[in-house]
Amino acid sequence: MMKKLLPLLMPLFVPGDALANYLINGNFESFSVSPGEYETFTNLQVPGWQSTVNEIEIWGNQYRGIPSYEGIRFVTLPPSTGLYQDIMLFDTSVISWSFAHRPRAGTDVLNFKIIDLQNNSTVVDESFSNQLPRWTLYSGIFVGKSSEFRVSFDSVATISGNNGNNLIGNYIDDVRVGYVPSPGSLAILLVAGLFVRKRR
Repeated sequence: MMKKLLPLLMPLFVPGDALANYLINGNFESFSVSPGEYETFTNLQVPGWQSTVNEIEIWGNQYRGIPSYEGIRFVTLPPSTGLYQDIMLFDTSVISWSFAHRPRAGTDVLNFKIIDLQNNSTVVDESFSNQLPRWTLYSGIFVGKSSEFRVSFDSVATISGNNGNNLIGNYIDDVRVGYVPSPGSLAILLVAGLFVRKRR
């Protein structure tokens, strides 16, 4: 009975921000990397996130002239590598997600997934392509059917630019996953369907 009541009670405990973040270190600020510098870390050194190659490269604001989207640090993800984090949420809740993406050269492709670990199913599976020289914020919502999820990014490759060098990749910043607090959000979702929004 309590499990069924928890989703109904969640709006009483969720902060006013619709994207209150339930990820650990979603903005990649939990590091000592100074602006204008970069550093590579192993999975054991990074709060929250795991890399498929056990290597996570954090850039400080304005390193190589690239500004952060939010704060003073962001992550770079080379092609054919993945970055993910497992989180716990209340099931049957309307959940929002967002992140900022910027390519390193040319037109880069980034695959974003949210996987339901309990039901072994993918609830969000989107590919985004972006061009220099700006960040783009992507966002969307879905209804959680369980309480355990994996948020993951996979850097595909550079399609064009940088003389065909496919060893460059993507920048990611300000990753957020949280509950939609509006009592009417579920009804809106059912009417509108799942969606993805893109803001520049």
